[in-house]
Amino acid sequence: MKISQSRRTRPLAFLLLLIGWQAPAFAQPRAAKPARGGQTENAVLWEVSGKGLSQPSYLFGTFHLLTSDYLKTLPKVAEKLGLSGAVAGEVVMDSTVMMKLLPASMMSGTTLDQLLKPEEYQLTADYFKEVSGMDLKMLNSFKPMALQAAIIQFEWNKLNPTPYKNGPAMDSYFQQEAKAQGKTVVGLETVEDQIRALFDQFSLERQAAMLVESVKEKEKSREEMLKMAQCYQAQDLVCLQRMVYDPDNFRPEEMKTLLHDRNAAWMKKIPDLMQAKPTFIAVGAGHLVGEQGLISLLRQRGYAVKPL
Repeated sequence: MKISQSRRTRPLAFLLLLIGWQAPAFAQPRAAKPARGGQTENAVLWEVSGKGLSQPSYLFGTFHLLTSDYLKTLPKVAEKLGLSGAVAGEVVMDSTVMMKLLPASMMSGTTLDQLLKPEEYQLTADYFKEVSGMDLKMLNSFKPMALQAAIIQFEWNKLNPTPYKNGPAMDSYFQQEAKAQGKTVVGLETVEDQIRALFDQFSLERQAAMLVESVKEKEKSREEMLKMAQCYQAQDLVCLQRMVYDPDNFRPEEMKTLLHDRNAAWMKKIPDLMQAKPTFIAVGAGHLVGEQGLISLLRQRGYAVKPL
């Protein structure tokens, strides 16, 4: 099967703002530029109160490549985590996550060198060798989406050679801290839900087209990855929203599955969690932004959502 590229696609780094399990502890991004435009509601940490809540809960947008050491620059995060009785993440990060993700990442009946045109495969193999030092044949049975996730991580580590010290990824850190402090840990969805959103909705041909386009535009991919990190560090949600909702990223029906449907499903659980006990909700920052983001959806339900 060979791919056709009837639509221009962008790198899949935007999934770093949408999917919670992608990144182990990698490296420090370059220093962010301050946000401009006087946006008063630009924040990655939010307080949720009102509508009968006896105590506020908190909403935090994560960046899945950053480690817990970055949180030292955000002292209010530890404070609000300590005030919470529960932590809710996208999924519960336990030993079963990778056991479920690995088979979902593999193809059956074809391989990358069969899926891609010879020149596309060679281009991808050269780029993978450049960023990882490994031969692409080692991952020949991996789905293009899974390979792209690996490339993102290797690229990030190469662009940012000075790592934080021993910190887990943010999403894992919050759950580890919660367990250490005797707090409840809750997943807003299952790993199977994320597999359906990330792998199952995209045909192998579509995955291959996104991978190849990202490889062909690798310099653009690098620039956008760094810009995303800068926007996040500046807590510039306007910038992140613009990047997430760029029409060159995903088709409307793909965004519906990746983002809107998941947010709506989470909103069926979040009110009860907050009512039961103050909850620290940590999800990818892309889930906070836009009219169908969690900030907007909580306000539509009548909650007061205040940037910290």
